[in-house]
Amino acid sequence: MEYSENTKQLAQRYNLTCKDVMFCRLIAAAADAGDAFAAIYFNSQTGRKTNAQATSQATEFIRNNPGAKILINYFKSARQQRARKEAETELNEREQNERQNELSNRAGVLQRLKVVTSNLSGKEELQGLVTIAKMQGFDKPEEHETDEKRVYFLPWVSNCRACKLLDIYIKCTRTRED
Repeated sequence: MEYSENTKQLAQRYNLTCKDVMFCRLIAAAADAGDAFAAIYFNSQTGRKTNAQATSQATEFIRNNPGAKILINYFKSARQQRARKEAETELNEREQNERQNELSNRAGVLQRLKVVTSNLSGKEELQGLVTIAKMQGFDKPEEHETDEKRVYFLPWVSNCRACKLLDIYIKCTRTRED
């Protein structure tokens, strides 16, 4: 079996074999010690041993090889750091998505403006308050239900002077006026 250069270097550095390094990786990945030992060291030619035998041999191997203990802890800490980085990245992405969603609607923009203007003072605060007032509609005159609203209906609006319908309309209005 061929091993990567990284595995060979780790084996040399910790005074282990390449199989030992692979065993340490399996243990660090939370594999059962007996199963990991059986998978790495037992082959079909030597015969199948029980899980209890493999577990006892695995614990004995780890106890007798201090390099294996250190390597297992190294792999575990690297795995935890990788998981922590992935969680932080996911959290940052989620926060960015929430911020984008927050700024995509009117209520979110108003909330963000309120937070930002609370940290400002002077002219900047005044400009922020004016912006909030405009977005909430405070700059428009108040409309009461009792106020009278007039709606105008323009029956004909056209910019086209060559339209046949406009010609018919003009002829009809002339004949009524005459």
